[in-house]
Formats: sequence, structure tokens, C-alpha cells
Amino acid sequence: MAQVAQVLAAISVKSTLRSDSLQDACENLHSVRALALAANQTDTPWCAAFFFGIDPALDADPGRIHTLLQRSVASLPALSAPIPPHHPYSRGIDMICTAERFAALMDYSTTPFTSRIHDCGSAATSAFLGNLLSYIAATRGAPSTSFSDLVASAPVVLPPV
Repeated sequence: MAQVAQVLAAISVKSTLRSDSLQDACENLHSVRALALAANQTDTPWCAAFFFGIDPALDADPGRIHTLLQRSVASLPALSAPIPPHHPYSRGIDMICTAERFAALMDYSTTPFTSRIHDCGSAATSAFLGNLLSYIAATRGAPSTSFSDLVASAPVVLPPV
């Protein structure tokens, strides 16, 4: 019997970040995590949503992105997956990103979870890819890549600093 490869990552790609598209992305990525758990996968996949555009109201008030994230993630049933040390965000979606501006990373170590929304400007897509590559490197035992610094060095929009 051939060994089945593990799913390392799942990305939901949408045209515009809106309430309904974020909810749809969270539900779809949640099902990927549930399937990985049901298949006794040893690690949870990195799950993120990428949006080519953003609703103008969210672009003007990025704090609303956090509210939508909380609502979307809270509507999903909890998974009992173990949380690997290199992937502390495995209880929900890991990241959302818009092509041209925002990157949001979730922190599930607090209840309710928090999100840190960064204004990455034109480097948002690079930050998204960097976060994915850092996760893949970590699953293979490599140290964090410098790509992960792209988000960390971008100005924080929410929470205000």
C-alpha cells in the first residue's frame, strides 16, 4: 500500500475580502483541518486565505477585519487536534492577506483569540508567501526563514500600539 502524503498547506483564494467570502474561506479551511485530523495526520496543515481585493468599508476600517475573523472562527466547531510547537495557530485559520495591503496573523493562545493586522503595503503578497515558506521550513526542522520578518516588521494596524 502506498503511503499517503500529508497536506502541508491549504489556501483559499477569493476575489474580494468581504464578510461572506471570509466566512466561506474559514469554513472550507476548517474542513481541510478536520479531514487531516480524521486521517490521523501527524501535523495540522497551515491554512490561510488570500484575497485579491478588499471591500472599501474594510479597507477604510481594518479593525472590522478582526471582528469578522472572530465571528467566522467562532461559528466553527472546535477541533481536538494537537498543537505542534512550530505551529501554535493550528486551532483556526492561520493568516489572511489581501494582495495589496493587509496581512492578519491569528494568535489562539488567548481566549478569545486575537489577530494582529499589519499594513504591509505593496509587500503584503510577499508576507503571505513568506509565512507559508516559514511554516514549511519549520515542518522540515529548518530554522525560521527571513521571509517571516516581512509581516513582523510591517506597521501594526490592530491592535493599536
